[in-house]
Amino acid sequence: MDQYSYTTQTFSATQDLSGVKALGIDPIAILIQAFTFLVLFAIIKKFALSKIVTSLENRRKTIEKGLSLTTELETLKQELGEQTTSILNEAHNKAEILLKDAKDEARELVKLAEERANKRADDALKESEAHIAKQLNDAKEELRSEVVELVAEATGAVLRETSTTKRERTLINTYLKEVA
Repeated sequence: MDQYSYTTQTFSATQDLSGVKALGIDPIAILIQAFTFLVLFAIIKKFALSKIVTSLENRRKTIEKGLSLTTELETLKQELGEQTTSILNEAHNKAEILLKDAKDEARELVKLAEERANKRADDALKESEAHIAKQLNDAKEELRSEVVELVAEATGAVLRETSTTKRERTLINTYLKEVA
């Protein structure tokens, strides 16, 4: 057969085609493809589909678990933030109270130190006053003694006699006490 006659036969065969064959659809080829598809589907279902479904289900569960853990962690984070804020506020309040107490205690210590210093100053003043009073009394006694001697000498000079008797001194001291 030559090439011309083959093409002519094919052309005339294609002209006689009508219906499904005119569209180029071969029902036998479609059946063979459907059968091949079902066989492949059965093989995939038996060997791979269950593993794929299990893997996808495990992945879905892992994702859900991750999402629930994320939600849980966000809740815990918020609670922890609130607790931290509460603890910090409480610590701040305690620190303020401690600081106030320390200031009050410092004021008390300063007041106590001032009182002690004032008491010491008062004691020193009283001691000084007592010492001055003693020195004043000693000076007065010494002055009286000298006055008694001077009066005795003056009286003796007037009388031309020196009085040194104890009785005369006693009389002069009694007179000076009455005058003072």
